Amino acid sequence: MSDSQDPISAVMKAAEIRLLLEARAKIERETTADMAALQELAKKYHLRVISEADWAEFRKLRSSPQPEAQPAPPAPLEVPAPPAENIKLPWNGVETIAQLADIYRTDERSPYRALRFGTRNNADNFIDRIVSDFGEKRLADLNADSIWKMYESWADGGKLATGHAFVTKLRGLLSFGTVTLDDAGCQRLSIIMNRMRFPTPPAREERLTKEHATAIRAEAHAKGKPSIALAQAIQFEFGLGQKDAIGEYVPATEPGTSDIIVNGMKWLHGIRWENVDDALVLRHETSFGGKLLELDLKRAPMVMEELQKQFKGIVPKSGPIIISEWSGKPWSGNEFRRWWRKLADGAGVPKAIKNMDSGRAADREQFAVKGAPFEGLDLDGDTEVSLH
Repeated sequence: MSDSQDPISAVMKAAEIRLLLEARAKIERETTADMAALQELAKKYHLRVISEADWAEFRKLRSSPQPEAQPAPPAPLEVPAPPAENIKLPWNGVETIAQLADIYRTDERSPYRALRFGTRNNADNFIDRIVSDFGEKRLADLNADSIWKMYESWADGGKLATGHAFVTKLRGLLSFGTVTLDDAGCQRLSIIMNRMRFPTPPAREERLTKEHATAIRAEAHAKGKPSIALAQAIQFEFGLGQKDAIGEYVPATEPGTSDIIVNGMKWLHGIRWENVDDALVLRHETSFGGKLLELDLKRAPMVMEELQKQFKGIVPKSGPIIISEWSGKPWSGNEFRRWWRKLADGAGVPKAIKNMDSGRAADREQFAVKGAPFEGLDLDGDTEVSLH
């Protein structure tokens, strides 16, 4: 009996053909899925996907004429190619500052994605200004001279702190492009900026004195804002930043739980009465760095004076410690700063002294605090500079 008449051989042959067809179908499905994923990546990273045939044609046009050149072989599988009008050169790195800023804010690997809400907003202010001023600049066209001119435009009018803050943010963008994107243009500019030296703004020497704090507290009581008097006492005595004293409002979608939500914004990070024990020791985890503090309120004369004046020495058992008299809720950062400045002006405190200087008090006593002393530390982790 011949092989063609052997039923076993016929069955094996049919099985072989079926397996080959199934394998081909599987390859085509996976190739189509891979192409769809590739198109998504191209869209995310500002790339263009072209077919093998189009790429071969492009290389042919760019190379020296070769009369005997043979046409490029067809693609092994039929894969959808982008429309002809969208075929461009493959993406060759970051082209402009605006493109770098966009990738920095959208790439999942970017440190921007891990920033807290307030810090992220602060970064956005700088990045938006950088893009507005110089977003169209091509990285390939930048050099030390052009970067220095950018700095001068930001520091115009002697705003050394502002200029320094902007070049620091520009360094951060280029560092991201260098390390994460492995972009040659960013690498070149990072090397240049690492060798450049920009004027360092002088350290602020303003200090909030005990007399200033006392005058602000008195003005706060006179203007019906005792909550600011208590906040000022706590900030001065313990060097807390504003964000740790009064908390902050962030979108409800941000990490963290809260029992206070106002217009889709939740309140976090502020000091609470639940964390004051019977010995009047306040335990608080700082908003920046998560440092655990133990603050002995009994050893803070200004705080004890405010507690006696406002609560007759019997403190509440729960809720935020600093509450706005107007809303019955924790203060918003902007409104607290506005009222603090108004009270400071009424108390005769110089304009150069700000609420954040409470953390650098000139004559604070030493109190029982577990951990490193506060003097000179920026517990909020924020820097105030002018963006105008």
